[in-house]
Amino acid sequence: MIYNPGMFELPLFPLNTVLFPGLPLKLNIFEPRYKQMLNRCLQNSESFGVVLIQHGREALGPLAEPYRIGCTAQLVQVEQTPDERFNVTAIGRERFRIFSLDRITYTYLTGMVEIFPFEDRDNPDIHSASRQLRPWVKRYFDVLSEASNMQMESRYLPNDPLALAFLAAYLLQMPPGDKQKVLEIERADQMIAFVHKLYRREVALMSAMLKQEGDSKRGFRLN
Repeated sequence: MIYNPGMFELPLFPLNTVLFPGLPLKLNIFEPRYKQMLNRCLQNSESFGVVLIQHGREALGPLAEPYRIGCTAQLVQVEQTPDERFNVTAIGRERFRIFSLDRITYTYLTGMVEIFPFEDRDNPDIHSASRQLRPWVKRYFDVLSEASNMQMESRYLPNDPLALAFLAAYLLQMPPGDKQKVLEIERADQMIAFVHKLYRREVALMSAMLKQEGDSKRGFRLN
């Protein structure tokens, strides 16, 4: 492996979920290996990395094989339960790329990683892409409100283009593999455009389902 001064060792938590920068993650930690990892992070004021599982199990088995792009997680709340479990709340911070994995040194997985920032985060095109995404997120909220009879507030959507796109990806009901694709896109404008495409598809599908449901109700007759 070629030495890279930007690399550092990071404890890794393979999960069946994708964490995005700026978004919360709640965990219930009960396995001894992840209690050890948690203790390390608390003692050293250290973050850990959340990585989506590519192969393997989340708990009670051999260490899973993760995807190579993940997100650092900063602990914000840790609560120990009477049965010696830990309820943990963390916030996603930065994307990272894994260069190598270590399954030997600790009971939990660690990796040599480097931060994986967007190269074009200052590109004015991302603001244009964000302006195209925003109304679709609002439409999605409107459709969800209609489907669930609950008011979804869209006025609190963040103004920052990346924060909006990551929140939009977090909220969308789609498989973890699709969310991983969002996390792995190298350019910010392309990532926002991809989320925009997902929302156009999802809003169209949900609107069609609601219309079909409404047509079915209007066509219902008592015998």
